[in-house]
Amino acid sequence: MKEMSYLLITANVGSLFELWDSIAKAWFDTISASVSRLSPNFLAFHFQEVGGKDPKISMKQIEVFSKIMLQLPALHMYKLAIGHLDTDCDDKKKYTALGSFYFIDQSLEHRISIWDFNEERYLPLKERRMSLSSDFCDGRFKKVKFPPELSPEKCWCRKGFLHTKWRIDEIPFNFVNIHMFHDTSNLVALESSPSVYADCRQRALKYTLDYIDDFEAAPTFIFGDFNFRTDVKSAVQDLTKSLRPKSIPDNHDHRVSFSDDLDRNVLLVGKKEFQHKDHETVFTTEPKWLLKHDAELRPFKDWLYELEVNFPPSYPCQEESDVVRYLPTRCPAWCDRVLMNRKARELLSGDFRYNMIGKKTSMGDHKPVYLNFVQRIWKRSPSTEEEDEASPIMDCIPQRTVLVNHNCLCIN
Repeated sequence: MKEMSYLLITANVGSLFELWDSIAKAWFDTISASVSRLSPNFLAFHFQEVGGKDPKISMKQIEVFSKIMLQLPALHMYKLAIGHLDTDCDDKKKYTALGSFYFIDQSLEHRISIWDFNEERYLPLKERRMSLSSDFCDGRFKKVKFPPELSPEKCWCRKGFLHTKWRIDEIPFNFVNIHMFHDTSNLVALESSPSVYADCRQRALKYTLDYIDDFEAAPTFIFGDFNFRTDVKSAVQDLTKSLRPKSIPDNHDHRVSFSDDLDRNVLLVGKKEFQHKDHETVFTTEPKWLLKHDAELRPFKDWLYELEVNFPPSYPCQEESDVVRYLPTRCPAWCDRVLMNRKARELLSGDFRYNMIGKKTSMGDHKPVYLNFVQRIWKRSPSTEEEDEASPIMDCIPQRTVLVNHNCLCIN
């Protein structure tokens, strides 16, 4: 079997749609530069929060987003592409705001096929096609919404996963785009370890693994916004060993202040507030101490694997900052991950990269995370070690014909 390189990217794009005018150019430039630098044979994008908080208002921008992705110079080399963006925002029982794009270069044209869940057979890829239909009719994408009983509030919310199955050189693969439940309140998360939110995410992840019928047999990559959070209770205990807690009531909720012997506030925790007096030093300069409080994957250690994390927390980043800095709203956490089962882990040679995209670029409140690896043996060029600076591509997108028919986009 010929060697083959993969690039798997997960990106929560909610902020991109909310702050389109100020960060879109840098976001697309940086994504394009990363793809160009790594130049994979198989490229996968898993997006969450497509359309931002109000997808009805952003619907036109969603179409623009899809067109720009297809026209990025770094993606021009890919003869085949397929993708779907969930825009079914009128149906709370179905809508997930997920999107998955896959790009395949010409060398794989006769070596790759995708499973059609409706026809129950593998089909060849023949074009570049991105579906935006709100009626989920494309059988090559299986959308699954988490049932209400799994969520912390026991109600429908736009969390779930988008599943595709592939066959590459006769080897079956699963790629799963996932978005799990967030922490609604820091104060609730502070009450127990693990938190009630972590318990819900654990059940949702187990639900996902149980759904994949060939999970044990086929290489499976699950990447997206897992919303895994730093264990707030244990992290706060670590930060406040010699401090005194004090409850501060307000009109709607309360906050907890942790003060030193001189009654100076050191840490303030509220529903959506998490602020240390030395916030940048504690969380940006030396964030790795938080890894010991990153515990949500541990119950799955016999089923799911992750490469060593050597990048800073991916959330909550200051949206318009050109360097990694964190908003004083949540304890910084590695929400965005690439996980795999044992079969997938066995495919990776010793030569791979697991890192963050846009450490020096404004990318929104979530920084994209990627896994780049080569199946079998591959020699890495030392020149690719450093992350490329963003290249100015938005001003020179080539003019190509874009057909919009029945809510599907095709690029000729």
